[in-house]
Parts: sequence; structure tokens; C-alpha cells
Amino acid sequence: MSKAFRLMVIVIIIGLSVYSIWDSYNYYFKLSPDVRRIVNEPNYSSYDELSYEEKQQFTTATNLKDDVVQLGLDIKGGIHVVVEADFSNVVAENTNYNTVKDIPDEVKDAMLEQIIIKIEQRINEYGLSETTIRRVGQKRITVEIPGMSSFTDIESLIEQQGQLRFQIVNKELTAEAYNYMTDDLQLTNKEMLAKIKKEGCELTTNVKSGFGIPTEQGMVYGFAVLKTNIEMTGEAIEEAKKTFDSQRAGGYQVSFQLDSEGRARFAKVTAANKGENLAIILDDRLMSAPTIRDVIAGGQGVITGNFSKTKAARLALVLKSGALPVKIAVVSKDVVNATLGDELLKKGLRAMFWGVLAIVIFMLLRYRFSGFLAALALALNGLIILATLIPLGLTLTLPGIAGLLLTMGMAVDANVIIYERIREEIFVARRYIYDAIGVGYQKAFWTIFDANITTLIAAFILANYGSGPIKGFANTLFIGIIVSMFTSLFCTRYIYDELIDKNIIKTYSKLIV
Repeated sequence: MSKAFRLMVIVIIIGLSVYSIWDSYNYYFKLSPDVRRIVNEPNYSSYDELSYEEKQQFTTATNLKDDVVQLGLDIKGGIHVVVEADFSNVVAENTNYNTVKDIPDEVKDAMLEQIIIKIEQRINEYGLSETTIRRVGQKRITVEIPGMSSFTDIESLIEQQGQLRFQIVNKELTAEAYNYMTDDLQLTNKEMLAKIKKEGCELTTNVKSGFGIPTEQGMVYGFAVLKTNIEMTGEAIEEAKKTFDSQRAGGYQVSFQLDSEGRARFAKVTAANKGENLAIILDDRLMSAPTIRDVIAGGQGVITGNFSKTKAARLALVLKSGALPVKIAVVSKDVVNATLGDELLKKGLRAMFWGVLAIVIFMLLRYRFSGFLAALALALNGLIILATLIPLGLTLTLPGIAGLLLTMGMAVDANVIIYERIREEIFVARRYIYDAIGVGYQKAFWTIFDANITTLIAAFILANYGSGPIKGFANTLFIGIIVSMFTSLFCTRYIYDELIDKNIIKTYSKLIV
């Protein structure tokens, strides 16, 4: 391999690394923390509080935030949520299963994967990035969102099932049931309950609803008796968005658009039920029951419910992503304070600085100019590793910093092996220094390769099957091992060859190793 080609490879890799890391430098060192914090929040309520200069920075930060080294939850701060899937409804709907234990593992696995996909879609649509969602065991999922400090919106966004269905109201039974309903919309009359069941109907309520269903006995509010036949489900929804509710000042509603198959079905349902009320049920709660005046062929509809702007937007996201296959519930939630994350990051970086400094001093004292080359390789090592994290979409965590430091130690170990081999060839085999360098690299190569390949295999397994801190550690370790072999065996060797060609090695041989 010619020296010109090796130089071109080194220059290209360094150039790409600097280009990749440049945006990260501008983002983390040129922009104010307040601007970065606001950019990472899904709503920009604090934008108006920024100064003119900070608003300019805000625009820059918005353009840069997806192309920088992403920091993990332990560094950046944020929220950590654990949700648990409830498979009991699967048992109720499937006669093949008597208990949850009877559900095959592959069925549970498929449902958990669907839940992960749905949650990811909701969070991405909400405007959050850098989210980590992964399975834990047979029924739990963890969600980590760096930069967030409140569960208020996220919790309901995650655990809302989003099961939407459309059913026709039985107005006669609704009017009759009205006579037996308590003030808090409870129906305890056994005869009435039995009659509803006998007629193949079901009762649904929503205490907060403000709409009414016209019956022969007048308007009925807050509940309805429904025909159990489900006319449509939310799977046909193609688009959903929040809109102003013209019937309620300052209120919002959710407008939806059905796909082609849904439009045809909706037109058929409305044509067959003119004059009836079509109940819109979300997660077993009655949202509204508008009267069908005419055939609705356009496939458009609205869901009302005295929504605030935030709740309407959240519901629209849930409906667009589709319903979860089973119910889930939040079983634990924690907030990692950003201040704590900054302190941990400072400690981690401080530890890495002193560790690297100690290594550099040792190498300079022990190997003189060669020690300087090792230090240069270390700096290049760190640059390439950090730059590689960005295109791979990996997150830098505190364990990742530990992996980075360990990688640098291993890179120096490779240099030590090379330099000791060179010394051995000079002082034992009595070779000239330029011959000793070539032989030293040749003999050290397989020793370094064998040592690193075993660690590489272990890091690969940890990166693929580990989670959380283990995965962050393994990712930087895996990348670092490959990069350290490049800098130790390829880059430093090129510099030695240049020194040999220019006869500098022979002139200053006592200062080289």
C-alpha cells in the first residue's frame, strides 16, 4: 500500500470526523443552555422570553439538534417511565386461553413489539427526539426521554390505548334507562340491566360529556345504551388533527379523515341509519353521539369532548398512530434532574481528562517522541469515536464515557506492545532503527489483533443483547476498538515511514524510542 494512498485515507477520515463533530461543537459550546433546553421541549412556551440574539440562536439550534452527538438520560436529564402490558383482555376475547399464562410467548412478543412501535410513533409526532424505548422481560417496556422534566403530557400520551369504535345508539332503551340512572350515572336496577343485555345492547357513560341524545322523553346527557354491533373502528382513520370547536368558546375538538375503505364503510353505515345517533366510543368512554342527518360520503368526522388544546392535540396523535393491542399502565416513573446530569458529566469528563493526562505523561517519559505519537493517536482516537456516534444514531452516556476511556487505555496498550517490540529488535536483535520499526510493527500486529478481536466479540454481544448502561458502554467500546487499531497500526506507522524516508529517524534515533 503506497504512502500516498495511506495519507489520503488518513486525511479523508480526519476530515470527515471534523466535519461530523463540528455541528456538535457549535451546538454545545456556542449556544446558551436556555436555548438548547427550549429547543428540546415539544412546546415552545418560553420562546417569547428569549432575547433577540437568543432567538437567532434558537433557529440555529433547531437546525443543528438532530445532527449532533446525542447525550443520554444520565447526562442530559429527563424522564424514565416503565409501563406494563395487561393481557387479560386477550384472554377475555379468545376462548383458546383460560389464563394469561396460556397465551403463547410469540403472541405476547408480537403485541409488545406493536406497543413499542405505537409509542414511538406517538412520541415522535409529539415533537420529541432522542427517545429510547425497549423491552424489559415478558410484559414491561421502558421509555427514556432526555430533556423532559414533566410527566403530565407524556404519561397519558404513552398509556392511552386509543381504541376508537362507532356504534348505533338504541334511543328507546336509552330513554327507559334514564328513569333508573342515579345522579352519578350508575345503573343498579337489575331488571333494566337484564333487559339491556337481553336486547343485545350495552351501557356506556362519560360523566364529563356535555352532549345530549334526543329521545321521546327529552334530552339524555352523559350516557347511552348502544347496540353491541361495532359499525367501524379507528383503524380506518387516515389523518387526525386538533381544530377549534365552534360550539364551545375556546374549546377544541379532534377532526379525522378516513381512508378509502373507511369512507365507503362510513357512507354505508350512515345511509342505513339516517335519523339515528352514532356513538363515538374512545377507550370505553362515550365521547359524543351526533345524529345522522344524511349520508356522509366524504369520510370526515369530529370527536368532541370539551378538550383543551393540549388534550386535543394529544388525542389526535394517539388516533393517527393507531390503538395499542392491549392496555398498558405506568408502573414506575423517575425524573433525572438535569443539574445532576451536568454534575455527573463534569465528573466523568474530569476523570477522563486526568486519566488521559496520566497516560500521556507516562508515554512521554517512557517512550519520548514515540510517546508523543501515542498521545497524538489518542486525540485522533477520541475525535473519530465521537464523530462516529452521530451517523450511527448512538447516544453518549456516562457508561459510554467509561467505555471511551477504557478504549483509550487499550489503544495505548497497543502502542506499548509496538514500542517494546521495536526496543527488543534494537537492543536484543541489534537491528538498525528503521529495520527495527518495520519488524516491530509486523510482530506486534497479530498480538494486538488477537487481543482486540476477543474484546470486540464481547463488546458486540453486549451491544446487541445488553440494555441501558451496558449498551452505552458496549457501543463506545466496540467502535473504540476498531478505531484504536486504525490509529495505532495505521496512522502511527505512516508517520514512522515518513520519518524514515526523510532520514529523521536515523539522525534522532535516541529520541525516537
